[in-house]
Amino acid sequence: LRMRKVSDQYFVEMTILLPAKIGIERAHEIASEIEAKINNSIKNVTATIHYEPVEEELTFTEKIEKLVLKNPDVKSVHQITVTKTGEGYMLTLHIEVDPKMELSKAHSISEKIEEDIKASFPILQKTVIHIEGYPKTEEGEIIQDENLINQILKVLNSSKKVKKISSVKVYKSDRNRYIDIICSFPSDLKIEDVHREINFIEDVLKTTIGDYIITIHPEPI
Repeated sequence: LRMRKVSDQYFVEMTILLPAKIGIERAHEIASEIEAKINNSIKNVTATIHYEPVEEELTFTEKIEKLVLKNPDVKSVHQITVTKTGEGYMLTLHIEVDPKMELSKAHSISEKIEEDIKASFPILQKTVIHIEGYPKTEEGEIIQDENLINQILKVLNSSKKVKKISSVKVYKSDRNRYIDIICSFPSDLKIEDVHREINFIEDVLKTTIGDYIITIHPEPI
């Protein structure tokens, strides 16, 4: 921040840091908005705002994920959990590798990841890695059952919080049966309330129509 006075006029120069992912047009808009607010709020002041990009700080989970995925044999990482215990911080995570990989190689990969994590995050007392094969694409087919669809719609329509039903898909694979639903809730409804209602709907559906893997995608309206 720099300021100079010329006669009764003040000239202010300021540099702000913006996330690097913001495009140049949006960065310029933000700088212009700040300039306008300063110029309109304070008499005899002319402000000029410069902006510089800065990399955003990753969350701890994102840092762990980034470190793990440096290993080319790891296809995915999930369920990253840190727990504080009387013996220190414990980290658990799941990695996905080729399902045909031998256990000896998979174990070596997990040991290398544990070593890298310990070196980067010495605060962690222990890291435990669950190894699993990444899922194969299942062959399936759409279920055309008007009675089943009507049962699903009846449950959805009974919810006072569901304001619109955009899509209901029912299909099956060799191992499972699925229901995918896209529906809308009031845009000002809190996420915890939406989640609670979705859980309730899923429970009612399972009681009504049986054992399906149900996924409900909420949208605002």
